[in-house]
Amino acid sequence: MRYDKSIIKTPNNPEGVESKKLKNLDVFARIESEIITRSSELSRIKLQLAFTK
Repeated sequence: MRYDKSIIKTPNNPEGVESKKLKNLDVFARIESEIITRSSELSRIKLQLAFTK
């Protein structure tokens, strides 16, 4: 298979790429925080259900 250089493009704006990376990291951090919050709430509910039986 022949290598075609036009397939791989370098970013025109490296600062924009860094900005997108930072934004994505922020989004992932918020998602992770939400997952932790919900899983701790779920654990609390499970404990409450275990004690009410």
